[in-house]
Amino acid sequence: MTDISGTMLAERLLEMERERLVTKKIYGAVPPKVEYRLTASARELEAMLKELGKWHVRWKSSQIVTTTQYRVSVPGPPVQPV
Repeated sequence: MTDISGTMLAERLLEMERERLVTKKIYGAVPPKVEYRLTASARELEAMLKELGKWHVRWKSSQIVTTTQYRVSVPGPPVQPV
């Protein structure tokens, strides 16, 4: 794994542990060894995210949408595209 500091990695793993997405096992070895494993809920989430990624690949090139393609009627002055 690259492009992430040790501090950032530790923070993200702690967040994931708090959200019960990973479990942490600490071994009494020298040097210290820590092992993280995905929980059942994280494995289920992983499957859903993979499917979402497949959906994105299928639709990203065929559904090019810009903000100016849709007009919405709302009270007040017209909104200009950015």
